[in-house]
Amino acid sequence: MYLVTANEMRKMDQQTIESFGLPGRILMENAGLGTTRILKNQFNDLAQKKIAILAGPGNNGGDGFVIGRYLAQLGSRVTVYLLSNTSAVKGDAKENLNLLTPLNIPVIEVTDKDLFDKYKTALRHHDIYIDAIFGTGLKSEIQGIFKNVIEWINESAKRVVAVDIPSGLDADTGQPHGICVNAQLTVTFAYPKIGHILFPGASYTGRLEIIDIGIPPHIADGVAPAQYLLTPDMVKKHIHPRPPDAHKG
Repeated sequence: MYLVTANEMRKMDQQTIESFGLPGRILMENAGLGTTRILKNQFNDLAQKKIAILAGPGNNGGDGFVIGRYLAQLGSRVTVYLLSNTSAVKGDAKENLNLLTPLNIPVIEVTDKDLFDKYKTALRHHDIYIDAIFGTGLKSEIQGIFKNVIEWINESAKRVVAVDIPSGLDADTGQPHGICVNAQLTVTFAYPKIGHILFPGASYTGRLEIIDIGIPPHIADGVAPAQYLLTPDMVKKHIHPRPPDAHKG
């Protein structure tokens, strides 16, 4: 299985959209639906849960909006805490944000520390936090309201699920950008990223689930990542079994 950098994953997404013709909104829909299926398998009582989606204004937040929509359809009580103004949300993420209104999913803008302090009590009454703040493209140190929220998430002792990558984790090095969400479960898209596997990134990632979002194999092969993640199936396929009485040397 390929083990990819953030730039390699970006190229796969871009080529899938531009040359293969699969719209970015479909990739986002597949990401959100696949993540919800993982959540349904992980938590068998989702309909009884209060779930907070902590979302940034970019595509990672857009994935979170899709997840929120599907969770609400399952019966979960979902609230989206958007760490920006709604006017900052663009493109496919904006379209998915707009779909929350007909489902009566509350979207609360949390743009500074004072507003965050106002909503902390409500946040404490949620059972699961979905981290959809930053994705794999982050390269700068976490600051401002984002830092405040990530610190609070890590101190909350709640169950935390990261969308694609824990917010604040460098996808290429596994190093935090000052601070990083400490997730128990991370659902990533198409291929694992190097930062999921290297330490300390692996400790922030928790259990890693990988879902197919529709990247065609020929596009992945064309990008040709240089790194591979060895899996038990790969070992079984390429290593011939040793006779039980053979010397392993």
